[in-house]
Amino acid sequence: MSGNKSIGVLDKTIQQYRLGETREVIDTNGWMDVYKYFKVVDDVDIAVGMDVQHTDTPGYVTPDRTGGSAILDGAVTAPAGVADAFTGTFDVSEDERFGWFLISKGSRVVLKTNADGDIAEGDFLMPDAAVDGSCNTMAAGSEQLSYASATADDAAVGGATVAAILERNLG
Repeated sequence: MSGNKSIGVLDKTIQQYRLGETREVIDTNGWMDVYKYFKVVDDVDIAVGMDVQHTDTPGYVTPDRTGGSAILDGAVTAPAGVADAFTGTFDVSEDERFGWFLISKGSRVVLKTNADGDIAEGDFLMPDAAVDGSCNTMAAGSEQLSYASATADDAAVGGATVAAILERNLG
């Protein structure tokens, strides 16, 4: 762990830190958030709330579930991290490929869903296998993929996002 170092201004087009490096940041409410530095591969822009998966190359992540780089172990896994408001968005057409992703948060986070409107408050969430960077209700037998629990119904916020608590450290 790198301690309470500031992340500072980030140029997402060049590698500025060691891939896999972590940083702790105290958020505006006094909660400690932990971020990990990754390289983004594939041509899928990343919006706030999207999760990313590890690829077969250490330190590389992708939000692409439908035909991008080889996802680690050839299947959807628990996320490597989540893009939050601090992380911001990634426009890969502008070569924005490097950045910090949230791996631990003491308070709520907003996650992108697959927009089917079936997430209920209290549901455990896992990465959706078909919709890039999104989550869905955990399927039976997929407990190892669960990474968050919904604190509200996704229909309450239009079905495209859900408020949640990260249930374990990612990364």
